[in-house]
Amino acid sequence: MKLKDRVAIVTGGASGIGAASARLFAAEGAKLALVDLDKVGMGQVAADIEAKDGQAIYADTDTLGAYVVEQFLGDKLIARQRFAVNLFSKEESTITPQPELKIQQTSGLQQATAGERVGRQEFWRWLAAIALVVLVIEWLVYQRNGIAYLRQRWRARRAGAE
Repeated sequence: MKLKDRVAIVTGGASGIGAASARLFAAEGAKLALVDLDKVGMGQVAADIEAKDGQAIYADTDTLGAYVVEQFLGDKLIARQRFAVNLFSKEESTITPQPELKIQQTSGLQQATAGERVGRQEFWRWLAAIALVVLVIEWLVYQRNGIAYLRQRWRARRAGAE
């Protein structure tokens, strides 16, 4: 009983290698949480394991999202394991703390290579400058009367100063 009092989450536990692994882990004393899209197959594997005095639960993970597997001893919660299911991306399904965070750069960046040095040119600063220029031009167009008034006062002051 190498796995006594351990909890194993077996993905693909309804058939094939997953089912065989689940049965082997149960024979070694592990408590199992089976995860697969085939609910009927998971039910059969769980029934086989429980018939041999093992413990197995299975859950429908057809829906994307975060799941929690909780282990109880009587009414007392003794362990909780969180995992995510994203059928489209293995990296996004891993929610354990990672040593580094990998984020794809998708917009606003252009990568340029000069010799052996790799640099990135960011476009957001240019876009912000253009937006500021457009904003100033728009303000000038819509505030024509105010600008004419200011120009008139400036000319009056200038004429009064002479």
